[in-house]
Amino acid sequence: MRSLTISDPAFLNPTIFRDTFERADASTWSSPWTESGSFAIASNEGKITSDSGGSVSIVAATVDVGIVAKVMLWVFSTAARGPTYCIIRYTDTNNMLFFSGSNSAGSDVYLISRASGTATVIASASVGPAWGNNSLIRVEDTGSNVNIVIDGVQRLSHATTLHNTATRCGIGGNA
Repeated sequence: MRSLTISDPAFLNPTIFRDTFERADASTWSSPWTESGSFAIASNEGKITSDSGGSVSIVAATVDVGIVAKVMLWVFSTAARGPTYCIIRYTDTNNMLFFSGSNSAGSDVYLISRASGTATVIASASVGPAWGNNSLIRVEDTGSNVNIVIDGVQRLSHATTLHNTATRCGIGGNA
């Protein structure tokens, strides 16, 4: 991941958190990130280093922004398709709402709720093969609705109050 920017839509989107990972290589992302799993910074990019592509457990790096309604911008240097997750609402690795995509050549996108350790796809859309490397993913979370915009085109909109008290967001994957 090249960067994550989080804004508050109630105040015309001023930035409340931004990480560009433009710092020395390290084996952790460090504060204010909270990590559950292995993450590193390499060549000015945030990396999930414990991600083996399995489905046994979830790893996550999240930051508490103190608000539920937020706008998140992820810029990926490599394909954001599964098993990389854009975590929208996070309580812990067993309870969260996240967005991911398919591993296949086709680019389906999924909005997934994980509750008590069980993942359920609550919305999906087929967006074609045009997203992945260098894509800008914008997620608008109002606490009651999630809009997913990929490279300037709205791809998915879904009303959900699942996990809507969570103020943490970030990135994750399978380990």
